[in-house]
Parts: sequence; structure tokens; C-alpha cells
Amino acid sequence: MSDSGPDRRLWEAIGEVVTAHAVMLRDVSSLDEAAAIAVLTALDGVRRGAAPVGGPTSLVVGFDERLDALTSTRAPGAGRLGRGRADTAAAAARVVLRSALLDLLAATDTLRMALLELADAHIFTLLPAYGEGRPLQPTTLAHYLGGAIGPLGRAAARLRTGIAETNRSPLGAVALASTGVSIDREATARMLGFDGPVVSTF
Repeated sequence: MSDSGPDRRLWEAIGEVVTAHAVMLRDVSSLDEAAAIAVLTALDGVRRGAAPVGGPTSLVVGFDERLDALTSTRAPGAGRLGRGRADTAAAAARVVLRSALLDLLAATDTLRMALLELADAHIFTLLPAYGEGRPLQPTTLAHYLGGAIGPLGRAAARLRTGIAETNRSPLGAVALASTGVSIDREATARMLGFDGPVVSTF
């Protein structure tokens, strides 16, 4: 069992995904109010439990087993209605990855701004530029720092592209071709902070 680290964060993300899905099922009347209350009440207990160790799919299996155990008498199977292990795991993984990418982007932007401020203060600060272990010609500290500022800007641009690609919800794709249950993929995407669902469920 894990109470911290990547397994815990993924477990929490699975809880967020399954909760959003259950709320959506209630809102589109695929779950009646009694079943929705049973699932959401059980979800609170499962989410607060210790996370097992494993990859995304095995954690979803463990999560669903605990959820089924808590809803078996009042709403059997309702917690898994209209979703699969694959799309639940993929959505949770994207929630975790998006958070990590946003943190990395923020750190990159902070470092780049600090270097820009430092460079601005040292436009006329001279220092020697070295090559093959010996000084070649004079340059400035601002020019030297530009050697890091430029790549950091390009890295930030690539991170923004990666975040935009990551910030699409696969929830509702199920194993491949979605589900016959009435669902609203746009609604779950909004609840989870995604820009929208992935265009194709394939």
C-alpha cells in the first residue's frame, strides 16, 4: 500500500475521474438518484483509502473492486457503468501528467524570467568567452546568459504544445468504440479541467 508518491497521486486522479463520470451519469439520467448517491458515497470512502502499488490499469482494477464491494447491495455495477478500465486509466494518467507538465512549465518560465532580469542588469558586464580551454574574445554576461534563455524559451513552447495535446479527455472511449450507455463526454471533460474530449475514441 502507498500513502504517498506517484501511486497515491494516480489513485487520487482515478478518484477524480470516476467521480466526474458518476456525476455525469446522474446528470444525464443514466443513473437514478438513489444509485448515484450510493456510488458517490462509496467513492468518498474508496478515494480516502490507501492506494495499492501498481500501474494505471491495475490501480483502476483495484479501485473498481473496492467500489463494487461498497455498492454491491444498493447499486451493483453502477460504479463502472459506461466506462472501461482503459479509458479510466488513460484519463487519470493525463490528469497526473498535465499537472506535472504545468509545474514544469511554471518552473521553466520562472527560471527564464530570472535569467532575463539578470541579463538586463548585465548588458555591459564584460567577461571572456572561452574555447578549447582558453579565452578567445570578450563578450558580456547578458550575451552568455542568452545561451540559456533562448533554449528555455523553446522548451517552454514545446511544453505548451505538449500540454495542449495532453489536455484532452479519453474518458468515454471505453475499450475502443465508446459505449451504448447515454454519456456526455464534454461534461466529464469540463469537470476534469480538460479542454474537451479526444476527437476519436479509436
